Amino acid sequence: MTESLPDLAELLGSWRLALRAERKSPSTVTSYSEGVLAFLRWCMSTGTAPEFTKTTVQAFTTALLDAGAEPATARSRHMALRLQARPLNSPTRRRRRR
Repeated sequence: MTESLPDLAELLGSWRLALRAERKSPSTVTSYSEGVLAFLRWCMSTGTAPEFTKTTVQAFTTALLDAGAEPATARSRHMALRLQARPLNSPTRRRRRR
């Protein structure tokens, strides 16, 4: 995904609505939103392009851990980015059953 920083910030409201439609708890929606916002702030502060590439997400997660974040917090932020990276233009998309 190659969305720019303003594009991702603008999509956050739609993404929060999609999470609510998926029946995520209010605390989960808040936690995931904070994770995406933390990623956007990190991108701005490091001059990193706000793209959901494996390398960028790993660098962000590593930076969180290096800054003293608990592993559970880093994992939550990582999950938020994975969910944000899903296409938002397909509200009826179903998860694959494994």
